[in-house]
Amino acid sequence: MFLNGGIVFFSAYVSFLLSAICGGGAGLLLIPVLGFFLPIQFVPAALSIGTFASSWSRLTVFHRFIRWDIVRWFVPPAIVAVWFGVWLLKFVNPLYLEMLIGFLLTNPKRPS
Repeated sequence: MFLNGGIVFFSAYVSFLLSAICGGGAGLLLIPVLGFFLPIQFVPAALSIGTFASSWSRLTVFHRFIRWDIVRWFVPPAIVAVWFGVWLLKFVNPLYLEMLIGFLLTNPKRPS
């Protein structure tokens, strides 16, 4: 039990460091690890709690370097867009959404 918690903690720590450097993606790294140690129905909740903790700690660490003037312009329209996106998700078939995300995440080799 202690070893499993240590593996999850180490994986979360490494993914947080990579996410802080690269600007995101910790959830994509943690999904397989969490899926191995937790029942599948608990993975989204654990990932949400981890994402909240990661965002809060990043906000605390980098508070002095945030351009708050840009945040004041960005956050209000972003909140409206998020609510609109959630409302639209009610009408989208999850299969089509999964295909769209898969299509957007593929990285075809582009000609030089």
